[in-house]
Amino acid sequence: DWLAPRRLPLVKGRANFTPLSDPWGQYRRTASHDARAAQGTKRTSSWRANVRGPLRATASSAGGRILIGSHDTGVLTALDAATGATLWRAVVPNWIHQDAVSDGAIVAVGFGDNERSRSGMAPSGVAVFGAGSGVLLWTALEHGSVMTSPILSGDEIVYATSKGIVRRRDRLTGRLIESIRLEAGPVMGSPALSSNTVVMGVDG
Repeated sequence: DWLAPRRLPLVKGRANFTPLSDPWGQYRRTASHDARAAQGTKRTSSWRANVRGPLRATASSAGGRILIGSHDTGVLTALDAATGATLWRAVVPNWIHQDAVSDGAIVAVGFGDNERSRSGMAPSGVAVFGAGSGVLLWTALEHGSVMTSPILSGDEIVYATSKGIVRRRDRLTGRLIESIRLEAGPVMGSPALSSNTVVMGVDG
């Protein structure tokens, strides 16, 4: 049996959750695929860092942080973009298969595997953290893997499960706004946002 993790209440004044950038509307954020929601000017630096586990997802950058999700371990790591120093680490209940997305204020990541999780036999879903502290804001457990990146737009997050369930939730609280069912589900192809339309490729 899988139980939802305890939600941490939002405390006024604890952090600024105002987005720093435009929506993260497609794979690697923009048509140029820079995977960057930057604050300020570009900085050039050279460093190496170790993360806990193998990588399938590529790195994202937001608000001076590099975000990297590990595959087998489910470890999400935030690194200082200038120095490579580890700022925080968080662990989700299963693999991180696609890129974490961020608007500079929060970080959202899907989790799940391509075996037991797709059949609802292992944990899968989406977790959202404060970008500055790594504090868990909410987790939504789903029946079916979330092996794609979510979309962040305005006050909402949109994602889909491998079972073809599409969810719209409040980005800070996880409150469910809308659910729809597709004829099939996206497995590894992340969705894209165009104006107010979300486009998803499905499999099966």
